[in-house]
Amino acid sequence: MNDEYQKYHYFECGLDNIYLSNGYEFHETPHGDAVSITDVDGLHRIIGMSLVDKPEPLTGTEFRFLRVELDLSQEAIGEILGRNERQVRNWETSRKSVPEPANTIIRFVYKERFSPKVTLEEFSKAIADLQKAGERLFELHLRTTDHGWEADQIMVGRLISVRRQ
Repeated sequence: MNDEYQKYHYFECGLDNIYLSNGYEFHETPHGDAVSITDVDGLHRIIGMSLVDKPEPLTGTEFRFLRVELDLSQEAIGEILGRNERQVRNWETSRKSVPEPANTIIRFVYKERFSPKVTLEEFSKAIADLQKAGERLFELHLRTTDHGWEADQIMVGRLISVRRQ
């Protein structure tokens, strides 16, 4: 039912800029139309890793996505960051970028949990370098392959294709 020109806007993850090129299927149910997604865990992992690597500070919804994927409550991430639950809730519902050092720390915690090969110093430098580049993530287009999910990060002015499994 889905061809290569049709993309599914995957808003169910809580982010408004995620589009799937494939890996989904529409179904009719007694309750209306439904969609099933192939390997949701793998899909969420590549979304998370793409957010970790994005050049600009995380938005509140992106921060919340990473926190939920880490299975941490607002209170628990607040303790890690030295903030209270209310401050975390305010970040997640604000239209402003998440402040430092919370922006870098949650990225490091996510990356360490799912790809434990980097030191905090190396990671902080990489984030700083990305932020200096000043590029903005516009949309994330994802597709399944024989090797798992792949992401194309559509950047302002250019396309960067990143393959992650």
